[in-house]
Amino acid sequence: MGNNYGLIAVGVLALFLIVMGFRATDDEGRFTVGATSGIDAPKVVRTTGGTEEILIRRSMNGSFLTEARFDGTRINVLVDTGATTTVLRESDANRVGIRPGRWAFTHSVSTANGTIMAARDTVRDVEIGYAYFGDVGIMILPDDKLDISLLGMNVISQFDRVEMTAEGLRLTLDR
Repeated sequence: MGNNYGLIAVGVLALFLIVMGFRATDDEGRFTVGATSGIDAPKVVRTTGGTEEILIRRSMNGSFLTEARFDGTRINVLVDTGATTTVLRESDANRVGIRPGRWAFTHSVSTANGTIMAARDTVRDVEIGYAYFGDVGIMILPDDKLDISLLGMNVISQFDRVEMTAEGLRLTLDR
C-alpha cells in the first residue's frame, strides 16, 4: 500500500513538470523562465463612461509585464517608469529586424546594474492594445545585461492617463 502512494506521488510530480514545461514556452516554442513566463497581452476594456482603456495586469512579483508589438513583432516587455527610453534585448531587436553590429554599441547608459554600452535605433511603430506610436527611439542592450525588454517613459508618457489600480495598470489614450 505504501508503495502505491509513492508511485502516485511520482506520477503527480511528473504530470506537474510536464504541464509546467508546456506553460514555460512562448508562442514560438522557445523555453522561457522566471519573470517572462505567463505574460498576457494587454486587455482593452470599456469603462462605464464608454472610454477604452488598456489594462495590464500585475504579475505574481508585483511588476507589470505585457506584450507589445514592435514593427509588428510581439515582444514581452516590463513596463518600467524608471527607464527614460524603451530598451530591447539584442535578441528581441534581432526578431524585429534590427541587427546592430558590435561596433554599434557606443552609447554609455547608466542602469541599476552599473554603466553598460548600448546601441541606439528607431522602430517604425510600437503597438500596445489599441495604442499606436510611430518612430519610437530605442536602446538595445546585450541579452546578458537585460532579462526582459523594457517599455520606457518615451512610450508611457504619450498616454493621456496612466493609473495604477488594484486591478492593474490602466493606460488611456484619448482619440
